[in-house]
Amino acid sequence: MNDEDIIDLFFDRKESAIFETDNKYGNHLSKLAMRILNCHEDAEECKNDTYFETWNTVPPTRPTNFLAYLMRICRCDAFDRIEWQKAKKRHSCIVELTSEMSETIPDTKLKSGTEEWELGQALSVFLESLSAPRRILFMKRYWLGLSIRELSNQYGIPESNIKTQLYRTRESLKKYLKKEGVYYE
Repeated sequence: MNDEDIIDLFFDRKESAIFETDNKYGNHLSKLAMRILNCHEDAEECKNDTYFETWNTVPPTRPTNFLAYLMRICRCDAFDRIEWQKAKKRHSCIVELTSEMSETIPDTKLKSGTEEWELGQALSVFLESLSAPRRILFMKRYWLGLSIRELSNQYGIPESNIKTQLYRTRESLKKYLKKEGVYYE
């Protein structure tokens, strides 16, 4: 089924919407949740929570990109699950991603009064300005949480080159956010 047909099933409140969503996108959601949570049971629960939240939000929402909509819900749920589960230790992948991005967008360095949506809007504009390969690499690293090694294997590029490209993109983002008045030093 195509996405519009699946969304129509949600609007018609037919339970087959969940089945069709799982058939089409279940593997994508499982992989994303596993990458973040590193636990099969938690990933499966996260995927099911994604279906539940989708059932509760479609309608009234009619997503224009259904996979991106599902992935956003799944990703947010996975990070919420980590916050809930953490006591004194965190998943090493999340620590690594957080430290890389905190150099670019540290919480304490946001301009006073800056809303999250302003930061999100600035980030979207910045990403649109990148070449497709740089944007995809950045999104695979910081949205999907792929490791440097996974990116290196996918693209056949040495890990050091991947690290350099990501560093340069983060530095460009930092400069862009300063220019837009969202970030200050």
